[in-house]
Amino acid sequence: GGITRGSPDQDFGGFSGLVLGKVCEDLLAVSDRGNWLTGRLIYEGETLTGFADAVMAPIRDSKGRPPKSKSWGDSEALPRLADGRLAVGVESRVRGGAFDVAKKGLDARFSALPFPLDIDAGPENGEIEARGQLPNGRLIAIAEQLLDADGNIRGWAWKGEAAAYFSI
Repeated sequence: GGITRGSPDQDFGGFSGLVLGKVCEDLLAVSDRGNWLTGRLIYEGETLTGFADAVMAPIRDSKGRPPKSKSWGDSEALPRLADGRLAVGVESRVRGGAFDVAKKGLDARFSALPFPLDIDAGPENGEIEARGQLPNGRLIAIAEQLLDADGNIRGWAWKGEAAAYFSI
């Protein structure tokens, strides 16, 4: 199954990362416009047929403020970290953070996560596109348009200050 959703709200759309609850009914997504979207997926049997109870809210910075512009909120990916928080990578104004959505809901605030500084060397809106955490606790990020000398997409795996680089 599948569904199509739209909205006249200019902040709707550009959802680039999502997580589902344990039974694949609750959805949480982040957008390129710096917003959270929550809602409930509806099924008929095993077929996805709808989306209900949608709520959108701005992703908050560490002081509780919404993004000051699209480039400050351009959020990508949404992996769950080992500690239960959700990691978000911000592509255009490169930074990575975690949000304790499980405890704070959509009012969760940005808590900075360290990242290799050369992630920020890519073209505008071409840095972090994918994020995750490896079983050994290392964080991982893959660029969208930041290339190595051979034209391959750059990636990083790191824990604290120690970083390993790879290409795809």
